Amino acid sequence: MLFRSLLTAKPKDAAAHVQVAEWLRSIDRTDEAIALYRRAIELAPQEAQYREALGEFLFALDRKADAIATWREIASGSRKSAESFSRVGQLLKNHDDVAGAIAAYAEAIKLESRVADLLTLARLQRESKQFDASVKHIEQAGSLAESQEDQIGRAHV
Repeated sequence: MLFRSLLTAKPKDAAAHVQVAEWLRSIDRTDEAIALYRRAIELAPQEAQYREALGEFLFALDRKADAIATWREIASGSRKSAESFSRVGQLLKNHDDVAGAIAAYAEAIKLESRVADLLTLARLQRESKQFDASVKHIEQAGSLAESQEDQIGRAHV
């Protein structure tokens, strides 16, 4: 099979595995595609995009719990960072898991307060009628933005 020749030529290339997985996905070879997504993750465990792609595929297959578990792995173990939790939050928000997104953004700001994450968290909390928490995070974002603006101003003096 032509698809397999790419993997033979590039056995350690995670991107090649995902490319073949996408081809197999397009011809409804689901199990083989999932196996290749998983192999890409094994080959490049620190690269979030492979877990993201597998999660998207699982979600499309209506395997929502598996998709969410896969996305949460983006911010697990040595991959825990504000950026990775923010990415998980965005994925969960995009797939209507507001409670999961709130939890992921809350973890992100525990590790590093960033204005964009605070505002996104505040918006999600407002949509979930968690008004007190939303106001708290808006105020925190405002204080952080003012602090950063002051730092930038002093650096240019």
